Amino acid sequence: MLPLSEIDALQRTVDEQWCSPVADAVAAAWALPPGAARWWRSSASHVFATSLGYLRFAPESCRSAADTRRVAGLVAAIAALGLPVAAPVACASGELAAAVPTRLGVMNAALLRRAPGAPIDSEELTPVLAGRWGATLARLHATPPPVPLAGAELVSDPALAHLPRDTGQFGLTHGDFELDNIAWEGGEPTIYDFDDAGLSWFAADIAFALRDLTGGTGRPTPEHHASYEAFLAGYREVRAFDDETLLPLFSRRLAALAARRAAAALDSPEPASLRMRLEGFIARQLEIAEQGV
Repeated sequence: MLPLSEIDALQRTVDEQWCSPVADAVAAAWALPPGAARWWRSSASHVFATSLGYLRFAPESCRSAADTRRVAGLVAAIAALGLPVAAPVACASGELAAAVPTRLGVMNAALLRRAPGAPIDSEELTPVLAGRWGATLARLHATPPPVPLAGAELVSDPALAHLPRDTGQFGLTHGDFELDNIAWEGGEPTIYDFDDAGLSWFAADIAFALRDLTGGTGRPTPEHHASYEAFLAGYREVRAFDDETLLPLFSRRLAALAARRAAAALDSPEPASLRMRLEGFIARQLEIAEQGV
């Protein structure tokens, strides 16, 4: 999550047409004219919609140039292997990422193609789509890392140090495989937002993906039980998964991590509405993290 001060500073540059001189400077690295990038959202990155796809950028203090290049290179490598991902678009220099000076400092940026279709929410999820969702994550987990990767932040959690890290349980993970990071068209998914990708436990990736179906607890809510089971069935059609009993543990530790990340973003009273939502989110994540303790 970007600091609130960073989000507020960027939002103050956005005009009535959702354009920003900061985004214009970044978009120019892809030879896009002023006004071609329109603000979409700001959370882990600033995201602007363009004719080429979605321009994503963050200040050097939040995401380094090396990390931006790493993520773009990972997504390009995964796309080359045939997995359904929104691939990066090379900038005018031919690179997949760019470091661009702006009035708010250097922004590290990448541009991803627009995924066909649109996201769905848990209420629109059918057993068939849930199965494809699970199978798609299993395909990613079955893929050996195509580029060198660091361990995800969760890996350093002392509460998980006892867990095995063999290749059957640990490897390439997306880190944020929730429904809002998947677009659907004709029943087929396309994945995006690999900012949190890294080496981690597959069960942790599953636990995070299923948060909308479990309330973040690792166990399905009654109204989402069928979708939860369909997801796991689809996953198991591609690769084995015997760690379902670990989902509550990973859910608790992921909630604790999410609370810490969100708390670190609370460096400003503005935007006030976003701060209020984050404070509520933190309280809920801490409640989940303390379950069973």
